[in-house]
Amino acid sequence: MTDSVLPATPPLRALRPSRLEARAMIALATPLSLAFAAQMAIGVTDVVMMGWLGPADLAAGTLAANTLALMFYFGMGVGTAV
Repeated sequence: MTDSVLPATPPLRALRPSRLEARAMIALATPLSLAFAAQMAIGVTDVVMMGWLGPADLAAGTLAANTLALMFYFGMGVGTAV
């Protein structure tokens, strides 16, 4: 049986590029996350406002919003493929 040699642990300086990459990724992801949260808040506000009108209006608005989202995601997928 042969002895396996474990690779040496990287020095602490070698970990710095990954930390820099993580910071850059967080800096890029933060505005996108905030924009998504704002978009979700607008959707919640729309549902609350339609709920005050009545159940039929709420159902119609929700159906329309989901249909629009389906078309949007389909178009986004086609655009990504192209």
